[in-house]
Amino acid sequence: MELTEGTSTVALQVQKFFKAIRTTFSPVPLASNEYKSPSNNEQSRKRRATMPKLAHCTSSQAAETRITTEITARQNDPFLIIVVHLLPTLPEYLRALKHIGCIKIIIFKGAQDSERPQHMREMAEWVKNNEDFGKAIHPEVTKSYLKTPDNVVELIMNAEIPKGAEIIIMDIGGYFAPCLVDVVRHQTSEKKWKLLGIVEDTENGHQKYNEALQSFSSVSKDLKQPRIYSVARSKMKMTEDYNVGKSLVRAADSILRETLDLRLEDHLTVGVIGFGKIGTSIAMHLRQQHI
Repeated sequence: MELTEGTSTVALQVQKFFKAIRTTFSPVPLASNEYKSPSNNEQSRKRRATMPKLAHCTSSQAAETRITTEITARQNDPFLIIVVHLLPTLPEYLRALKHIGCIKIIIFKGAQDSERPQHMREMAEWVKNNEDFGKAIHPEVTKSYLKTPDNVVELIMNAEIPKGAEIIIMDIGGYFAPCLVDVVRHQTSEKKWKLLGIVEDTENGHQKYNEALQSFSSVSKDLKQPRIYSVARSKMKMTEDYNVGKSLVRAADSILRETLDLRLEDHLTVGVIGFGKIGTSIAMHLRQQHI
């Protein structure tokens, strides 16, 4: 529809409104000099500062003891298969996971590279070029790809995970739910790996895993159900959902005031599209303002 001269002011206000929304809720673009790995000298200095002193040992004995201890600790660590968002906080998240286990597979959640915005492409490039995480990424793996059980089994087997090793899947959105039975069946029959459990971030993914677990009894009584740990249903996440809903109401009110000279409290009826945990929190805070 072509806008007439009389509605041009409204059109400009609407454009300004959506521009404010993008500015408010879009992730901050990745700075070009951000997330640089520390130099070798810095890493050596940090290692020297944190290295425990070994009493009554020569320097060679101390070095040998330290190396043996580090190797033993790494051998006991689980191997991680993770699904991640390409957010500015991803580098810190990956570095934190290194203290839990050895990251073997990284799957980027969302659209393919050509369809991603610039800041997401830059983050994907950072992971690809990182010496610790670059070899673990699998850009060809998508949610639809993981719906085929043979693809998932092949993905894990090609990840250079030792036979009988313990693995943890850290999922966002139930990516591995459609093939859960096959992953556990292959683990049981071939003894290729031991699935310690799955950590699922979202409520939607948690429900998908619940549906997958219900099919275990119909497939085989010998299959042991894996442990599913839900972040979405944890007490900490409940607090976050409450505060996110509150922040969104405040942000929406601020955008309306700055762009359209309106206030939420001037409207007795407001529609909330989506009534999950965030939507419920938004509705609750709107009701508190008598909307």
